[in-house]
Amino acid sequence: MLNRSIPKTFAGLLALLSVPLLTACGDVRPQVGTPPPEWTAPVAWPVVPAGEAVCDDAETGALMPCLSDRESADLMAGLADALDAANGKLQRLGDWFTEYARAAQ
Repeated sequence: MLNRSIPKTFAGLLALLSVPLLTACGDVRPQVGTPPPEWTAPVAWPVVPAGEAVCDDAETGALMPCLSDRESADLMAGLADALDAANGKLQRLGDWFTEYARAAQ
């Protein structure tokens, strides 16, 4: 099962990182910068295949579809690619916030 709290954690982290960018001194209005929207868009997960292998249920003895070794390997490779893409976005955002903070000084 996929962890559904990752988007909430990401949003909370983004909010915490945004706080220093929104602070202002005196009557000066803060200048808010935002990264490109595609950098914060969620990464798509790979589609779980229906299962081309047939397995029997240990409790009922009924036949049910299962993932073959090839499908499992493809799914794991897809998940690794999605994780790499998400980590790349986080790295880009971190670099962007670092540059934004440096430019604001």
